[in-house]
Amino acid sequence: MFDDSAWTNGNAAVGYDTGELDPEEDLIASVVLGKNPLGFWRFSETSGLTALNLGTLGAAANGAYQNGVTLNQAGPRPPAFDGFEGDNTAVGLSSGTDFVGTGNTDLLNGQGAFTMGGWIRPTATQAGRTGLWGKNDAVEFGFIT
Repeated sequence: MFDDSAWTNGNAAVGYDTGELDPEEDLIASVVLGKNPLGFWRFSETSGLTALNLGTLGAAANGAYQNGVTLNQAGPRPPAFDGFEGDNTAVGLSSGTDFVGTGNTDLLNGQGAFTMGGWIRPTATQAGRTGLWGKNDAVEFGFIT
């Protein structure tokens, strides 16, 4: 989808998008970061144990890969998922003990309103209770079967 809301109105104006990936266009990451989130983790690291936070809290909200998280997995990519890079990567969580934690227990405290979002691609039936993201025992998003 092409967003022309920032264009100046005029008569006989024409706009189009070629559909080609252009780093100057608004990809998902740049759109999200333009909203100045506290936390934004791409999970695109190819090595190491740290999930870098690109949000406004910076390193104070970096995550730590725990218990065998698999890095450098194919993430959402065009053409099936417009707005992502053609080489987008993600992490694989293959057991009930794999997770990424920030250790920042105050991340959601005192927020009058907030938004959580993410891409999840389950490849198997989920356990009775599978937490995906949030703050343990406060605000959580996941599966309950």
